[in-house]
Amino acid sequence: MFLKEKISRDIQGALKRCGENPGIRRQFEYDPEEEKIQDGFTEDPVGDASASIPGLPCLIRKYPDRLLVYLHDDCPVSCRFCFRRHINIIPARQCAFTDIRAYLDANPEIREVIFSGGDPFYLPLADWSSLAEEYYRLEKLQTIRFHTRTLTTFTRAYTEDLYSLFRKWNAYGKETVMVFHINHPCEIREPMAEILHRLRESGILLKHQMVLLRGVNDDVKILQKLFRKTEEMGISPYYIHHLDAVKGAHHFHVPTDEGISLIQDFFRSYPFLLAKPRYVQDSPSGKHNLLW
Repeated sequence: MFLKEKISRDIQGALKRCGENPGIRRQFEYDPEEEKIQDGFTEDPVGDASASIPGLPCLIRKYPDRLLVYLHDDCPVSCRFCFRRHINIIPARQCAFTDIRAYLDANPEIREVIFSGGDPFYLPLADWSSLAEEYYRLEKLQTIRFHTRTLTTFTRAYTEDLYSLFRKWNAYGKETVMVFHINHPCEIREPMAEILHRLRESGILLKHQMVLLRGVNDDVKILQKLFRKTEEMGISPYYIHHLDAVKGAHHFHVPTDEGISLIQDFFRSYPFLLAKPRYVQDSPSGKHNLLW
């Protein structure tokens, strides 16, 4: 399936700031390599389809204690390496919350909900806030986690109304975690520091994840700069993802042995990390540690 090129205003600005730097351009601009067939690269490399809950296609479950919810089916950008580029995402608005709550009640071991998509914060706040609050009201849940790329791709999502909502939701006693996907230091600009400050003030734990990508960030110096910038802004290292072998993204692939060697070199050359991110490989059965 062809993935239409989509570049947000924020990323257009990054392209102007960073000129011809491939670290931005390669992530978002179409490459004819995407049309080539490569053995081992499939349409659903992490098994989202098989992990979908029967009758509730907006839910994915791979772990006993957590549940992923497709909050939205769209993003402000089209990442050329997206592992869901071939998946028909069914957003939560198309599932009855009464059915989701019944599923959660029938599975008391679930303690965490992860909002993903698509990008949750690309959806207008009025279209998802009341649904999110339903999850905050569930006493059994301990953690609500949001996965987003909007810190670098759609900063207009961060408004006073959003901060106010998170402060309100603090009263439910949940841990709220926000995981930001940032792959290259050129994505980062100064106004983001204020956004992150306001989110921390709103009681949110901030974490950073990235994907190791050929021609984007497979370089020790780039990784040093990226993690220095994210930590300076108060985002804790979380995951370095090995590329998911999705059809159309083979040209981003870094072989596993090379990736492990690169990350080891990064750790040795940059001992200043507040915490070491886990280098992981996703699969239909869940995440597997490659290096930690």
